[in-house]
Amino acid sequence: MEAISRYGTPATRLVSMMKSFEYPFRNVREGDRFAILTDDQMDPLIWQAMMGSLHARGAEACLCLYPKRAYHCADPSPMAIGAAKEADVVIALTTTALNSGTPGLRQIRSEGGAKGKTPVWLWEEINQEILIDGGGSCNADDVEEMCELQRRMGEICDAGKTIHVTTAAGTDLRADITGYPPGALTRRWGAIPFERDAATGRFGLSPGTWPFGEFHVEPAGGTANGLVVWEQTG
Repeated sequence: MEAISRYGTPATRLVSMMKSFEYPFRNVREGDRFAILTDDQMDPLIWQAMMGSLHARGAEACLCLYPKRAYHCADPSPMAIGAAKEADVVIALTTTALNSGTPGLRQIRSEGGAKGKTPVWLWEEINQEILIDGGGSCNADDVEEMCELQRRMGEICDAGKTIHVTTAAGTDLRADITGYPPGALTRRWGAIPFERDAATGRFGLSPGTWPFGEFHVEPAGGTANGLVVWEQTG
């Protein structure tokens, strides 16, 4: 990315960015409705490339642009939430992270989409480097390899009862991870992303994060106990 650091970002980078959307948009069909939530601090070339990629596949893309939220997990503009509820898929292309547990995101998920839930694809804090030279450049084989690794991690957590997190800085935390349906984590984290639901033909059940590749397990509420050390001196 030396050329960008020296000369800025030319509009022709749209070409390379549109290439990075080939995998996540591979199952998009004509007539699909996408709402793109973004803010005034996001690189406009990214959402332009995204809208161009969706339009090329015959999808209808609506951009909801609003001022950057004051903090992570703050809800989008109420007007954007209203538009998002009309979409088949919502793409969160924001510079602050969204949270599925907030009132606004719950409103979006409760309507439309597959099986009564609108899927929200989380692409927050993305930039050109990530899309073109980083995780956004991976292919189907890379994704399948990640899904297999995540599936094995899900099997471990499905069979376990507690997690124990330690760090060199001094974090020492334990929590209960029981209560999931049998095999739930294996199925969730082993699923191929951006697939359409076989029963409905719509997006909704498959993961939708890009770049892809993560694993986490949510402990039972009120069971975490221990010490968390935040290292902020670097």
